[in-house]
Amino acid sequence: MKRRWAGPLAVLCIAVLAPASASAAKKDKVPGDFYGAVLQHTVGEYDAFLMQYAGMDTMRFHLNWGIVQSEPGRCQARAATGVCNWEALDALIGLLAKYRVRAFPYILNVPGFVDPDPNTPPIHSTADVRAYENWLDAAVRRYGQGGIYWRKFFEDQYPGSKALPITHWEVWNEPSDGSYWQPKPNAKEYAKLLKISGKAIHGANPKADVVFAGLFGTPDETNDGIKAFKYYNKAFGVPGIGRYFDDIGVHPYGPTLKRLQTQMDWVLEEAKKAGFQNRDMWITEIAWSSSQPPSILGVGPEGQAQLLKKAFRLFEDKVKAWNVEGVHWYAWQDLPAPGLCEFCYESGLLTYSREPKPSYFAFSDMAGGKARRGAPLPRRPRD
Repeated sequence: MKRRWAGPLAVLCIAVLAPASASAAKKDKVPGDFYGAVLQHTVGEYDAFLMQYAGMDTMRFHLNWGIVQSEPGRCQARAATGVCNWEALDALIGLLAKYRVRAFPYILNVPGFVDPDPNTPPIHSTADVRAYENWLDAAVRRYGQGGIYWRKFFEDQYPGSKALPITHWEVWNEPSDGSYWQPKPNAKEYAKLLKISGKAIHGANPKADVVFAGLFGTPDETNDGIKAFKYYNKAFGVPGIGRYFDDIGVHPYGPTLKRLQTQMDWVLEEAKKAGFQNRDMWITEIAWSSSQPPSILGVGPEGQAQLLKKAFRLFEDKVKAWNVEGVHWYAWQDLPAPGLCEFCYESGLLTYSREPKPSYFAFSDMAGGKARRGAPLPRRPRD
């Protein structure tokens, strides 16, 4: 909810990525961390370089408690290894920061010692809640504003680079869908998780923004999915819930821009009814696939690039009317094979072999980056 508009200092920093006139004009009309994408695969040095070259501000990624902590115990923020092993996160968050891309985590899944199903939220016992609070407190104290990682480790790993702490923490991903919430989606249960998370995150860093999980408008009802407007209504209606989050996430997927706007109208209406109309909106996922019709959201490579531009222009135009704080394209890179969802396989800005698609250059055009279609990319740095 704490708006970060691109001021003179931000424009100076951005100038290294693109010609001053184009980049400054583009970045000055939107909040400071507006243009982003979502990871769905591992990344290396070349990925981070391409992100910077395209003018990317933020990279949304899956922050999985189970990857950091595999056994019960008290998690520490100051030690890179121990009960919690932060080394993989250090590598990812630090690499992004080196290339001036801010990490934007969505907190999802639990370790096996909490529940065998990682999509079961940590809300069903006092022990689970305390373990989750401890881990989340440590994560924010390590990577948030003024965090120990930036003060103790980052400079040694990337000499001369500037710290870029995490400012926003999204709590879960699409909890209205049975794929991400077990045993079945429940808005009041999510509100309970949000309260626990908000207390822990704000307690560790009062400046941090807690983001209500992005929801897709019409998840599969055969998988116990709950339509977004119904879910927002129930969760927003829990007494006092507004104290525990700052911003609202939304995943307005649809075959057309009209469908996108319909889904935005749903969340904006529910936010207004609950008195949250001044909360910032994060489009934490939006995409079309470069696959061909009739695959879900498949529009081909050129159609993907065109729709990316149209969607980003819409969100730029609606910054004030919709309180849009930022947009994350799903995803950064294609997958090696179908799996997560039909359209995800080819929704990336890059192919799986890291070849830029037309949509990569479209993203760069929108974000004021330096990558231009038809122009050669600089020499590839080593991973």
